[in-house]
Amino acid sequence: MAVGDIVNGVFDINTLLVFRPALGVEIAITSSYNQGYFIMLTDGVISAPIMYTATANSYDAGSKIMINNTIWLTTSTTIPNIDGSTYSGIQLK
Repeated sequence: MAVGDIVNGVFDINTLLVFRPALGVEIAITSSYNQGYFIMLTDGVISAPIMYTATANSYDAGSKIMINNTIWLTTSTTIPNIDGSTYSGIQLK
């Protein structure tokens, strides 16, 4: 991958999203969608939710979320069999 490349991920029902860029790579997540999931930033030890939908409502995060090899994107399912999750972004470094 190179600077300016678009990154996308689609995850099925009851599948945890884990997106950890390679060492030295930085990504700006520009859009994400979840339904019945926490979308979180993690360092592998501590995880902090950045968005959550507890019901059949969906949520699109319009804010830019910066991730790299030390802080990356993950999900935690809270409601089984609701829907999957997805993200898209652009490589910055």
